[in-house]
Amino acid sequence: ASSDAAARGTPTEYPGTIHRKVKGTLILTDSDLTFRPEGSSTNGSKEADASLTIPWSAVEKHQVSPATHPKHLLRVLLQQSVANGASDDNGRKKKAPAKAFELSSRLDLDRV
Repeated sequence: ASSDAAARGTPTEYPGTIHRKVKGTLILTDSDLTFRPEGSSTNGSKEADASLTIPWSAVEKHQVSPATHPKHLLRVLLQQSVANGASDDNGRKKKAPAKAFELSSRLDLDRV
């Protein structure tokens, strides 16, 4: 997050973000990235369990869709060590796990 708000430690929120076909809000802080589905709360309700938090220390890199792409996609690649083991049952290396988010506008995607 390179916005002024994130630099001051204030969370930067991107409402209208879609992750795994669920609409919600993407929240960026100095320490992590959180996706909170619409209607979820922080009081421990069942819906809150669907939220996703990724510490920045677990992020290897991020990718954005080209400006010409019709969707505004953010893909976060996690470090190999975050995956459940670095290889599959046959000893082959697993691909780095990734999480994809569709933001509501190109402007929001460019701000990330």
